[in-house]
Amino acid sequence: MGYGNGVEVIGAGSIRYTGITDRPQSGGGGTLSWSNTATVSAKIEPLSAHERFHADQLRGPVSHKITMRYRSDVTVTAAMRISFDSRLFNIRGVRKLDEINQWIEVMAEEDVGQ
Repeated sequence: MGYGNGVEVIGAGSIRYTGITDRPQSGGGGTLSWSNTATVSAKIEPLSAHERFHADQLRGPVSHKITMRYRSDVTVTAAMRISFDSRLFNIRGVRKLDEINQWIEVMAEEDVGQ
């Protein structure tokens, strides 16, 4: 969307997906399980070929940018994943979009082989 004072302005109407963040849990016998940590509202955008190339160079395979409100009670890290209905996204990187802790941007790869 537009910019105001150097900070991207994100319209409330574009935050239309509800998802669940998951944190990995070690299971017995070396198996990996996932634990739900929070329900979040987000904007999901596929990356263009140019954006994808540059993101892949920095973080590994990335297919989508997910923007969500910053929450002090939820720490999102690259070890986590986010699910939106039947879609699953492995988080590759997280950054704050502003210094007032309003928005975070998650770079993720959609897991299409689930």
